[in-house]
Amino acid sequence: MFFKHTRRLDHCGTSINNIINDNNVIGIITFPDTQITRLEGNQITGNGDNGIALEATTVEELLNNTIVNNKGGGIITNGDSSVNARNNIIAGNVGGIAFSLDPLGTLSPNLAYNDIWNNAQ
Repeated sequence: MFFKHTRRLDHCGTSINNIINDNNVIGIITFPDTQITRLEGNQITGNGDNGIALEATTVEELLNNTIVNNKGGGIITNGDSSVNARNNIIAGNVGGIAFSLDPLGTLSPNLAYNDIWNNAQ
């Protein structure tokens, strides 16, 4: 699917093989307490803010996504987000990956085999 607007996810199982580009805002955004099974194979490019912004969200698998040339971070999490990110390309964004840590220290990201380069921060 091709989107010329922000893709909002609220309690969805999967978001696979979407092209989300050239928006003036965030590419993919979630609402608090969202449960996502898979974000896979998405091309998230040239957006006016973050590529992916997760708000108190659990993402079981965030894999094989291309997140490039966004004017915000590649992947940004806020609140109690739990993310398993593998095999993603995150490049040319203002920031690569930024996690807001859980104040109780109970959640942590699981990152493996991501190609993160040429981000400003």
